[in-house]
Amino acid sequence: MSAARDPSTQIEGLDQPFIPRGAGRSYGDASYTSEGITLTSENLQNIGDLDAERGSVVCGSGVRIDDLFN
Repeated sequence: MSAARDPSTQIEGLDQPFIPRGAGRSYGDASYTSEGITLTSENLQNIGDLDAERGSVVCGSGVRIDDLFN
């Protein structure tokens, strides 16, 4: 299905499809669209508290793995 026709890639009031993009360090396919807008979240770099007992941390979608390790 084309991104232009996929309702999950629509923003209310916006006529163009979009695709979200995090830090841009994916090991899979790159996030981009030639038919619409790429929304970047690379500036969402907040790192929350580490829950050592559960082995988890909540962080923004722009956080890079190496930032978590440092």
